[in-house]
Amino acid sequence: MPAAPLPSNEAERLAVLRSYDLLEGTQEECLDAVCRIVSTVFHCPIALVSISDRNRQFFKGKVGFDADELARELAPCRYAILGDEPLVVSDASQDPRFIDNPLVMYAPNIRFYVGAPLITPDNYKLGTLCAIDVRTHEPTVEELRVLTDLAKNVMHMLNMRKAMIRARGLAMTDVLTGLANRAGLMLSLEDIIVASRGSRSPFAILYLDVDNFKYVNDSRGHAAGDDVLQVIGETLESSVRHADIAGRLGGDEFAVLIPDCDATEAHELAQRVLASLTAVASANRYPVVFSIGLATFPTPPSDVTEAFFTADRLMYAAKRSGKNRIVERSITFAGGAARG
Repeated sequence: MPAAPLPSNEAERLAVLRSYDLLEGTQEECLDAVCRIVSTVFHCPIALVSISDRNRQFFKGKVGFDADELARELAPCRYAILGDEPLVVSDASQDPRFIDNPLVMYAPNIRFYVGAPLITPDNYKLGTLCAIDVRTHEPTVEELRVLTDLAKNVMHMLNMRKAMIRARGLAMTDVLTGLANRAGLMLSLEDIIVASRGSRSPFAILYLDVDNFKYVNDSRGHAAGDDVLQVIGETLESSVRHADIAGRLGGDEFAVLIPDCDATEAHELAQRVLASLTAVASANRYPVVFSIGLATFPTPPSDVTEAFFTADRLMYAAKRSGKNRIVERSITFAGGAARG
């Protein structure tokens, strides 16, 4: 079976594909509906919205096909993304590119394939909208025109989806530090609490306040204060684990969500965060110190508000006891009440 050549811009194409955030998750109902139209137009049992990843072909919409993905080397779509017009294979058993393809030689014994490329606004091909049959076909010009139009509609849907994901990301991001903002932290914590209930895995919240920050703003100006917050954000992000979520709650308050973490691991992380922040404040001659509340939850609280309130209360205990320190506690929720 001859190997299809890669697009000349394959590396860039894959980078663009990743920007659409299509690689994870299941097929989408709106794309299944398009596949049903394609199946009807071509009188074919199989229709797919097929995305070409590095080594696999996976399906974001489908009808009449059980698998969620194929090896890219087996998929006719690897040829369809090389051009701008629909690729038509009337009889794959007579086409040298596909004659010894296992999907042609054995079940499902594919004969007909037609695929229109899904072309981004900057002319990268993400995959195809295609129809497949075990019978041979000779599609009409009108059928090919409809397929091309439907492929453009699929691409419009994917572009809209990308824009919505980007807008949601911006809405969940703190502009100054690039960390998650309060809304982003809240939504992420909801997910962590749900996961904790299902897996019974503990998690922790680190709640941090920058002491003496008002003095920086008053004595050096708000631009200097912004610099301090940006450096704190960078330091937080570099001090936590990959799975942890650092964010700015607002003003001079920050938080780190620490999933799958017991009290010992949370303690070690909090110590590392405080040491890193203290070192960077000293190196930059920032006249600030840090009060940290660390709440570990062996069992999940009832909701996000209760979880943040618990960590916030510990942070204020750190302030009252002299600042520049960590106050930590393991909180177990039983029968709706906190114990610890």
